[in-house]
Amino acid sequence: MDFISWPVIFISSLALVITVRLRTKDRHLCIAVFNVIVGFLLLKLSFLSLVSLSVLNFFFARNISRYPAALRALVLIINLAPLALLRFPQEFTWKSLLLPLSLCFFSLQQIGALIDIRRGQSQPPSQFPIWMAFSLFFPSLIAGPIGRWGEMRSALENPHAFDRQRGYEAVLLIMQGVFKKMVFAVPLYTITDRYFPQASTSGIALLILIAFIFRYAIWADISAHTDWSRGISTLFGIDQRPNFDRPFQTYRVTDFWRRWHMSLSSWLQDYIFLPLALSPLRRILNPTAAVIIAALTAFSALGLWHGLHISLLAMGLYKGGGALLADFLDRRTGRFRPIVGVLCMFLFVIFPTLLIKMPLLEVRDILLSQDFLSILRHGDPTFESAWLNLLFEEDGFSSTYRPIFATAVIAIFWEIMQFLGGPLKKGAHPDKAHAEGSFLSAPSRLLLVVFLFAIWLIYAEFSKHIGFTYVQI
Repeated sequence: MDFISWPVIFISSLALVITVRLRTKDRHLCIAVFNVIVGFLLLKLSFLSLVSLSVLNFFFARNISRYPAALRALVLIINLAPLALLRFPQEFTWKSLLLPLSLCFFSLQQIGALIDIRRGQSQPPSQFPIWMAFSLFFPSLIAGPIGRWGEMRSALENPHAFDRQRGYEAVLLIMQGVFKKMVFAVPLYTITDRYFPQASTSGIALLILIAFIFRYAIWADISAHTDWSRGISTLFGIDQRPNFDRPFQTYRVTDFWRRWHMSLSSWLQDYIFLPLALSPLRRILNPTAAVIIAALTAFSALGLWHGLHISLLAMGLYKGGGALLADFLDRRTGRFRPIVGVLCMFLFVIFPTLLIKMPLLEVRDILLSQDFLSILRHGDPTFESAWLNLLFEEDGFSSTYRPIFATAVIAIFWEIMQFLGGPLKKGAHPDKAHAEGSFLSAPSRLLLVVFLFAIWLIYAEFSKHIGFTYVQI
């Protein structure tokens, strides 16, 4: 069963009906039960390993300060090991059994909760159902956002009452997730999936275009799942933090990372960057050196988040070094700051995204295969044929152009709409559910839902005539 699907909507609606009938203080019991039901439907019997780890963490977190440091470190490693199993490039016989244990969002959420409790920033869990409702919270189990124990505990103990305005917000978030998945992520991923097997013969110009397409597709895919998750959470009276804040509407690299996958970025900041930057390294070396080491370590972890491979480690280090360099240049380039910022965005954010799918040496070979200065003067002679081959290799229909260019036009419209909607409040505390960067009135939101649904139907119709394979909800 897919996460973005009609069965999940049906189960969520059933859970909503039951929770509305319950007293507010008992709502977490229903959520905990439905966490188990959806978990087993999505992950089958292997979901038991995830439940086991949640139970272990509950009893450990209740008295975490009493255990020796070595045991606390061991428990953190146990929670981190599943992430490594999922991201390791080789196949394991046990992998199918340990898949749910390998859910990266689950692992980071559990580690963050244990660290917060150990630091005294959150209270230890006192009620088992509330902890299980938090640990296995099914809307964010598969694709985030990464929840914080302190915030989720308060929301579970005192959930918002269901009302019409909250229903508007939830429907908009759910439909916005479907829209991003069907209209942006699927067709753009289809193009990039065709490109990577033949990347070595496609030239530099197409490589640059694919880098932009791939980065936007990744945003659409992750953002779609988190919007869907936040919409379902809102129905339960739990408001989760927005996960993106118009990341493509800035020319500053550091600002991009603050706006991109904010639950993951803030996790890396709170549990890797700040502890290292404020560690004794400040005295052993100096504050600047400590910040540099902390930033490179955090970005290396971000690279390895995508997989345990040397190319992805290199990608993380490159992005970290680029963020430091871009921040340095941003403070010293004056009126040329926007031009330098856009160049840094391409060099240190967009372009290294290719390393998620391509080996480092292959990217190097493509860049060295042609004279870059000659391409700037005369263009890339291989671009047109490579692009047409990419579009027509499987389809054979000229109508392929329509959804691809329509996707570009709709993406521009979407970014303009988000820009006019205004930025999120600083800190983005989950005191209100709202769609990404959008603060429209309730009637306008309903009109937007109808508009998004119509576009989805149009794109679904395209799938009958061309080679794109759409994930039907």
